[in-house]
Amino acid sequence: MEPTNPINEFVTNDLSLAAYMLMCGASMVKAKRLGKSYKFILDLGEMSSEQLMVSWVNSECSKFDSRVRDLKKALFSSEKRTCSRSQTSKS
Repeated sequence: MEPTNPINEFVTNDLSLAAYMLMCGASMVKAKRLGKSYKFILDLGEMSSEQLMVSWVNSECSKFDSRVRDLKKALFSSEKRTCSRSQTSKS
């Protein structure tokens, strides 16, 4: 009987972190949609989840992701203000 290599499993619901880990060499085991959120199960192989998360925080990818989130917040908050102004002016 051949020895089996257990996977170094990492589970996250953070799309950006999962993408970064895949870029660093992790393998996707499973992706699942749970209502409006996600669950990603990755095999990190020989990599350390702690080292990858520290690397993510200090990476340009993390800075980019943060700016995308800021832009989305700005768009959605201005959209809400525009909608409420429209509804007020119609009354």
